[in-house]
Amino acid sequence: MFQLHGWEAVLFYVLAFLTLIMGVFVVTARLAVHSALFLISTLVNIALLFILLRAEFVAGVQILVYVGGVMVLFLFVIMLVQTRAGGIPRQAIHRAIGSGGGRSDTACCFILFLGDAGARFLCANGLRSGCPG
Repeated sequence: MFQLHGWEAVLFYVLAFLTLIMGVFVVTARLAVHSALFLISTLVNIALLFILLRAEFVAGVQILVYVGGVMVLFLFVIMLVQTRAGGIPRQAIHRAIGSGGGRSDTACCFILFLGDAGARFLCANGLRSGCPG
């Protein structure tokens, strides 16, 4: 089984957190160009995670195919279409994301459920030490 220890684990969690933050910025960016640039940084972070997990070939393919090809084409189309400079109104973003309340509670419960289910799975298959019982 592959495990990260020491600085690798810290770097993994930092990159994972930055990837999640950039993903939120992709959705909440007002301008399409900014959203595309945040998506590029998200894809680069994912490639760095692959490198950290010793999957250099997958990281190279990630960079070449997604960042090098698809995103450049996407940015070219955005520039060619010339989206309006005002961007997306804030009200539309708040409607799409929700104002907090119910959706964030549901998301937190879902994340806690996944964490608990994952821990139970690892314990049941003997892949985790320190399991109760």
